[in-house]
Order: sequence, then structure tokens, then C-alpha cells
Amino acid sequence: MIIRYTPVQGELVRAARAWEGQHWSGARYVMAAFLLSSGGYLLYCDRAGWGALFCLFGLLEAFNLLPAAVLRTIIDFRMNPKFRNEYELTLTKENLRFHTASIDSTLSWDLYSGVIETGEVFILTIGKRMSTVIPKRAFPSDEQIQEARQLLSAAVAPPKRVA
Repeated sequence: MIIRYTPVQGELVRAARAWEGQHWSGARYVMAAFLLSSGGYLLYCDRAGWGALFCLFGLLEAFNLLPAAVLRTIIDFRMNPKFRNEYELTLTKENLRFHTASIDSTLSWDLYSGVIETGEVFILTIGKRMSTVIPKRAFPSDEQIQEARQLLSAAVAPPKRVA
């Protein structure tokens, strides 16, 4: 199966949120508690500007409004020219082949540790910090999305559904 698409920042940001929700939910609350308590301490010590800033970031982290993965994704998308190229992906039972103007790479399915599926994308996870995002809009039909779902399920791992 061959698909073509150009990455879109919004899809990558939503994929980063889904990925972080799967991997860092407990750590997020620890970080939020640390930021809020640090902010409270700074407010107590008459450092109102810094205290308010720490409290703000603590609240944003607690409600998952500004997760680190999202910031990293936005920066990467804007700074990395690879996201402006059209991607051609070939999915087979044996591997995944990437082809762009600057990349020609074949990756074994063994590289991937799992699959997360959202309403918009398939996220193929590589360890704890890397992933490959495949937008569903790249597939010409619902039947091909189903075919990709079955292929990924057999090649990598059963997909985890995220709202």
C-alpha cells in the first residue's frame, strides 16, 4: 500500500497530545504539583512575578493545556525542513519505506514498540520519545484505513484507541 501526504502541524500537535497522554499522565501531575508549590513558595517570598509564572505553568501542565511534547512538536515542525516535503510511504508486511525529496529509508517493523490510533492519525511509537505519525487523510478510502489498521496490528502491536 502506497500513500502520499504533506505533514500538517495541527495533526502532529494532536498526535503529540495523544502520545503524551499515553506515556506521561502520572508524571504530568507530579510536574504540575512541583510548579504550583514552587510558585506558591515564590509568591510567599515576595517574588510575585516568578511565583505567578510558575503557578500559571503549573495550572497549564495540570490540565494538559501546554504539554512539553506539544511545544517540542511545534518547534520541530517550524524549524525542520523535512516537514515541508511530500511524504511517500509504502507499507508492506515486511517494513515501512519512507521516501521524500531528502529521505529514502526502509524501516523494519521491529523498530516500532506500539501503535496508538486517534480519529485522525496512526502513531507508531519508537521507544519513549520518538514516533512516526501517519495521517488517516492520506488514505483514499475507509477500506484502506481498515487495511492499514490490520497491517499495523499484525506488524507492530494492537492499536490503543484514544478519543
